[in-house]
Amino acid sequence: MLLVAPVHIDKLKPMTDDEKLNVVRNETPAVTHVDHSDRVQSLTEGRYYRLVKEFEKQTSCLVVVNTLFNVHGEPIVCTTEDSYRCFIRTKMDILVIEDFILYNTNQLNFKDLKNWQDEFELD
Repeated sequence: MLLVAPVHIDKLKPMTDDEKLNVVRNETPAVTHVDHSDRVQSLTEGRYYRLVKEFEKQTSCLVVVNTLFNVHGEPIVCTTEDSYRCFIRTKMDILVIEDFILYNTNQLNFKDLKNWQDEFELD
């Protein structure tokens, strides 16, 4: 990662110098480093750009996790099945894959409901 950007000051949560890990530092902890910088990804006009802009319009949130997601210690998802398993096991609200929008509350019983936190050590 060559570039990072600071989290906007009004999104930060108070934190002492002793608090580094396992502390919610702002409203988007999944993408924020311990020094309050965020991962930066720029988008060009296209399908995903329009999705992110529409999401922002409806939610006032400009953060969308794309298909490169995982939990600590687990490899990045590579297949639709990996995406779905991560989505269900981590209790994300919504997963968008191609033209499909999946809501976690509408999913049928999933056989692999092991708690990922029992399998992968958090940092």
